[in-house]
Amino acid sequence: MSFQNCHSVSNFYNYLDIKLIIVYTANASHQRVTVGMIYSVFAGRSYTLSGFMETTFRFILSVVFLILSVEVNASKLADWSTDNSIKGSVNNLQIKALRHKLNDVVVAVIDTGIDHKHRELQGRVVSYDNGVFIPATTLNFGRDFSPRSLSFKRPFDENGHGTHIASIITNLAPNAKILPIKYYNSEASEKENLEATVEAIKFAINAGVKIINYSSGGSGKSKLESEVIKLAHKNDVLLIAAAGNFGENIDKSGLEYYPASYGHENIISVINHGPQYKLHRTSNYGSKNADISAPGTQILGALPNNRYGTLTGTSQSTAYVTATAAAIKGLGTNFGSIKLKNIILETSDRQPKLRAKCSSSGSLNIHQAFTRARKVQKRNFASAISN
Repeated sequence: MSFQNCHSVSNFYNYLDIKLIIVYTANASHQRVTVGMIYSVFAGRSYTLSGFMETTFRFILSVVFLILSVEVNASKLADWSTDNSIKGSVNNLQIKALRHKLNDVVVAVIDTGIDHKHRELQGRVVSYDNGVFIPATTLNFGRDFSPRSLSFKRPFDENGHGTHIASIITNLAPNAKILPIKYYNSEASEKENLEATVEAIKFAINAGVKIINYSSGGSGKSKLESEVIKLAHKNDVLLIAAAGNFGENIDKSGLEYYPASYGHENIISVINHGPQYKLHRTSNYGSKNADISAPGTQILGALPNNRYGTLTGTSQSTAYVTATAAAIKGLGTNFGSIKLKNIILETSDRQPKLRAKCSSSGSLNIHQAFTRARKVQKRNFASAISN
């Protein structure tokens, strides 16, 4: 059945998306989300659940997630975000037209892992060994730096978030190859997950990746994390990061969200809008510490075990910007990280609803970004010939 025709599921999700997003964005604040916390969100007050209540609520949640991750015929992932008739979509027609002319680009997705066997990701996942990228295998499909990991080259995705993010990127950028790097363990402390993030970024840099998708973050500022992102800048690596899902102005003291709020030149910080460019009520924002908006509301993507579902958050928005960067990089022109960033921000659609919500006051427009990049490519080619 077509997901677009599942109106009852969609309407149900319209009510639940704010409630359930906390489960899938637990990694965004480096916190462990317990069943009690989830129940508290629904009930609007703090609860400590008894054994019976917890068992009952776990069952209810399992049914909810089964509904939300309903099996669908999604040989091509499509929702409002790629429907060019809807205001707020990404306008990706030009990438589709040129998909066979783009060079492969490896994108490091630092997240909760991946289901590399998912039908949407077949042939799109790589690992890194002995100085080269290699196709994913059952025993080697990325890296797992999560605390207390026992499967270093097998970053399994027990959460679903990483698989969802990877599928958005590969669906939009036909040339993107995903290097999954897992950092998150729900049982670990914030400090441990942050240390794992630093190691994951180091690995991506050493592997020669030039684009990192980090759909995560937290309120804790880290010198180690800041320094490794500076190292990424020295190696011409662009880091695209989520602005966070607390509905707060991250320009304000005490409300910062990292790494988005470090202010490093090689970071693009992304906020979340829905149709008609409406900023989602959970999306963080900031005219200084956020850069651009992209679709992140009820986004259809892959979930582990060949399932599909919609998720909402700046995590999903981040993946759209990453896919755009990968597609532009695939033109073959030597676009550096800052050039890539400038093209994406300068070609965004300025929208009144996004004014002062991010530095560009704009929404991602893939067509305009790609058009600008192709003009630069042709200009560089003509210059090379004349010389």
